Amino acid sequence: MPVQINKLDFKGQNIYAGLDVHLKSWQVTLLNDQLTLKTFVMPPEPEVLSNYLQSNYPGASYYSAYEAGFSGLWTHSRLCNLGVNNIVVNAADIPGTQKDQFQKENKRDSRKIARSLREGSLTAIYTPSESTLNDPSLIRSRKALVRDMIRFKLRIKSFLYFYGIQLPEQFKGSNKHWSKCFMTWLEAIPMKEPSGHLALKALVDEARFQSAERFASFIGLIPMTHSSGSKEKVGEITFRSHNYLRSAFIESAWVAIRRDPALLMAYQNLVKRMKPNNAIIRIAKKLANRTYAVLKYNKPYEYNKTDNL
Repeated sequence: MPVQINKLDFKGQNIYAGLDVHLKSWQVTLLNDQLTLKTFVMPPEPEVLSNYLQSNYPGASYYSAYEAGFSGLWTHSRLCNLGVNNIVVNAADIPGTQKDQFQKENKRDSRKIARSLREGSLTAIYTPSESTLNDPSLIRSRKALVRDMIRFKLRIKSFLYFYGIQLPEQFKGSNKHWSKCFMTWLEAIPMKEPSGHLALKALVDEARFQSAERFASFIGLIPMTHSSGSKEKVGEITFRSHNYLRSAFIESAWVAIRRDPALLMAYQNLVKRMKPNNAIIRIAKKLANRTYAVLKYNKPYEYNKTDNL
């Protein structure tokens, strides 16, 4: 007797997924046009959700939504690339009752998002392109670096005041502070005790980067090294870093290799002898060196520059 095989086919149907996203897991509620299908917990990976939908509801049109928050927009971008029509919404724009406000839980939130998505009552926030997202990162990183520099400069001024050290006349104008001559004067201040000299030197060293290499070191884009006798082993990048800056430069490096032919060529040469993630670190360091030159020497960024990595 022949066995009848019924192949799943949800063509022409809609599946709505309300996502309550968290760092370690997602709470997901699935609905179709008539029913609540399932509420479950899954790993926080867009591919897992896409595979689940395609395996269980093949041929359907998939829609999803989640609240804007800590997870950023990478989830949105990846879901869309996987064929899921996703939107990101402001939490304040999700319709709800007063009971929802006082009984907030993951299941309730994912169900509320799924229902609102099915009803068409959600308004998506603006989601910029992936390349545009790097611009705010660079601005935030620069602001963070400026804040750090201001703190170090204030510490130096407090140090001078504590020891009764007066500024020379030529440096008393606010526009004269932190020039090369001023930094040279700071380094030459005589202190009665070696400990005082070391304290001042530490503050001065923190307030400026003497080279592009030190700038890259501060960011955390240099490899760890281990020397033993005549042998020197170069390992992964150092764990000492400015996490925000390092992340921003690495993200920017992925964009840079698509915009700058010279960096693309350098990246392609690097991946012939190392993993892509290690190669992009080298590109990020090159990008940091160029940024250092732009800021220190006030010169424009040079595209298609084939200097050595």
